[in-house]
Amino acid sequence: MSTKTCAGCFNALKIKDSLKCSKCHKNYDTLCANINDGHSRALSTEQKNAWKCPDCMNKIPKGNNTNTPLRPPQSDITLSHNTSSPSCTNVTLRNKRCTNSTQALSSDENIFEISRADLKELIRHEIKNAVHEALADQLKGMNDLLSSFQ
Repeated sequence: MSTKTCAGCFNALKIKDSLKCSKCHKNYDTLCANINDGHSRALSTEQKNAWKCPDCMNKIPKGNNTNTPLRPPQSDITLSHNTSSPSCTNVTLRNKRCTNSTQALSSDENIFEISRADLKELIRHEIKNAVHEALADQLKGMNDLLSSFQ
């Protein structure tokens, strides 16, 4: 006589304390089904017959995904035209001249460094002007106050 085993823990099942998935027809004990004994006894026959196991429940979409962008269809297009000219075939279908990737990276880094240096100088200049204007306003106020005392 073959005994039924739980699909979750592979232990032998007691028939009265087990549930059968309505979708995949695997048997689970109440512990692996995540149902306490009191609740499993309170389930009606219809509810037990409609019960779905955790594996099948995980396969059901969780919510509305209509706002999710669609991926473009995978294309088996090969770049067969104009093979005599140098082209990069690793990523895009556009014909581009291959460049040394380290040169491109270093030039991008130089542009970034130049931009960083320019930004730093601009910030220093703006701070210096702001401090100068604030001190000039304070000095003017003090001069006006001194002239009123005289």
